[in-house]
Amino acid sequence: MEKSQFDWNWIPQVSVGSFVFDKKIEIEKLAFETIDVSDREEDWRTYEIKNEGSRFYISKDGSLQSIECQNVFLYKGINFIGSKLQDIDKVVNFKFEIGDCNEFGREIVNRDIG
Repeated sequence: MEKSQFDWNWIPQVSVGSFVFDKKIEIEKLAFETIDVSDREEDWRTYEIKNEGSRFYISKDGSLQSIECQNVFLYKGINFIGSKLQDIDKVVNFKFEIGDCNEFGREIVNRDIG
């Protein structure tokens, strides 16, 4: 597993590391370099963290909507990336389902909030 310079600890429905959901992000004030990889037809902006590969998605109003972690996504000390679903099930306190699974990875969806 690659070491990340970022904190990817997840607080469900709140944040992943210092990235807080629904909070406005000023790209030009971030302490790290990003690359705008947005599709012109999307209603949001997509930014990739340079040399990290992880991405975050910003809505039209500038607020953080989603994060795509590449190597590390921690919850209660367990890195979900590379973990078996049975191990994830032991630590989450909500029912989940597997969403999109494609060349980009797997999405775990909280059934209670979608």
